[in-house]
Amino acid sequence: MEVVHGDILLQEIEDLPIDEPVRIIGNIPYNITSPIIFWLIEQLDYWDDAYIMMQKEVADRLNAVVNTKAYGRLTVVVGAYLDVHICFTIKPDVFIPKPKVDSAIVRFTKKIRPKIDDDKYMRFNKIVSAAFSQRRKMLRNTLSGWGISKEVQESIDFTRRPETLTIDEFVSMV
Repeated sequence: MEVVHGDILLQEIEDLPIDEPVRIIGNIPYNITSPIIFWLIEQLDYWDDAYIMMQKEVADRLNAVVNTKAYGRLTVVVGAYLDVHICFTIKPDVFIPKPKVDSAIVRFTKKIRPKIDDDKYMRFNKIVSAAFSQRRKMLRNTLSGWGISKEVQESIDFTRRPETLTIDEFVSMV
C-alpha cells in the first residue's frame, strides 16, 4: 500500500509512482465533494474503486431517482459512468468537533459499460449542466443552442423539465 498526500484535484493518477490496481480512499472536505467526484470520472481509466466519506445528503443525491428534488446533475453524470453504493451512515456524535450533518461512506465502482464514451464526456457534462442550471425551465429553453439532433428532439418532449428525464434520455442527447 502506498499513501499519496496532496490535493487530489491537482493529481493525475497516471503520473503517480504507483502500480495498479488503484483504490482511492478519502475523508474529504465536504465543500469539494462534487469536484472530487467529477475528478474520479475524468480519471476513470486509472482506478478500480473508491471509498469516500461525504455528507449523507450528497450521498443520497448520487442515488436519487427521477422526479425527485435530489435528482440533478450529480445524479445524471455519475450514473452514466459509476455504480454507487452507500455502505453505511455515520452520526455526527462520533466526530470531534461534532458536525451538524450526517455522513456516509460511499463506494464507487466503474460501470462495466459506461453509458457515454470518454470523448463525449465534456459535451455530456455541459448539456446536463445547462439543463439543470435552471431546473424549473423547460428543456426547450435551457438547451435551445446545443445543436441536439432533430431525431432526439422528436423522441424527447422538450417541454419537460430536466428532473423528469432519465439518465438514458440525457445520454441520447450527446
